Amino acid sequence: MPGGSSDIAYGGGHFALADDEALIIEMVPPQARYWSVQWYSFGWFESPDFANRQTSLNNAQARSDADGVVRMVVSIRDPGVENWLAPAGH
Repeated sequence: MPGGSSDIAYGGGHFALADDEALIIEMVPPQARYWSVQWYSFGWFESPDFANRQTSLNNAQARSDADGVVRMVVSIRDPGVENWLAPAGH
């Protein structure tokens, strides 16, 4: 637990994408009042350009598919789908 309450869950990972690739993140939304998926720059946990790009999604923003699964797409180019997260050149 990196900090905060013991009932908070964190996860992390890395990705590297070419212009024609995408990372698909699939999750069954947790039974929680609030959850989010966001990316930060590696090492410093600096926030990306969230003022001009969609760089995070939370339970109020993300849309579930018919099967109840939230699928988020991280790709350099806008794929034209809901739940797109822009890596903003990183």
